[in-house]
Amino acid sequence: MIRTIIFFVYFWTFLILSLFIYGFFELISLVFPKRKKKILLMLVQWWARNILRIGGVKINITGADNIPQHEKVCFVSNHQSNYDIACVIVSIPMIIGFIAKMELQKYLPLRVWMDKIGCVFINRKKPKESIKKVEQRILNIQNNNPLLIFPEGTRSKSRTMQQFKTGGLKLLVEHQIEIVPVTIQNSYLRYEQNKRISPGVIHIIIHPPVNPKNEDTQANAFSDKLYKIIETGL
Repeated sequence: MIRTIIFFVYFWTFLILSLFIYGFFELISLVFPKRKKKILLMLVQWWARNILRIGGVKINITGADNIPQHEKVCFVSNHQSNYDIACVIVSIPMIIGFIAKMELQKYLPLRVWMDKIGCVFINRKKPKESIKKVEQRILNIQNNNPLLIFPEGTRSKSRTMQQFKTGGLKLLVEHQIEIVPVTIQNSYLRYEQNKRISPGVIHIIIHPPVNPKNEDTQANAFSDKLYKIIETGL
């Protein structure tokens, strides 16, 4: 319980102080515009490593050589825990945006950084509006802005994967975006299972890329294939 309290105090204190870091980042970016992306990646990964370290979490990565050298890619992963974002940020050397619920916009320290890395906020009560936003962000992948999608939509909080929602996957197929399946293993054990921070290892398995150009483009068939690939890592 003490570790859990320390973790959340640290998390919110660090987020508030990060506003000053953000201001410093913007100033440095004006002086060194060509290094802006590299500095941003360094800061975001530093944040993620600190979050994992204070929780006593270690990351074990398998398949790092499957990460493409280019950035016109979408990572598709299962979703067990709130730790998952930090795990992916630490594991993949790219600035990766993700899809988040609009409620997170209320928290200024979170919002400024999420905007900067290319996240998209959606209202789950407005599916048509949300899918348009997601499609715009998927199109932006072609501008070397990678994206992370959790097709389950919400955390499973367990080892068992939930059914995939095919909307985002269908858009990836339509726009011929290269996909890298990712399996996150045991992240739910670090908090969700017992509702307290529990030190341990989270395994990240990066599978070989899948190119929709070479696949059955039927939404359900493609979704099933990705599901099975990710599930093998569990």
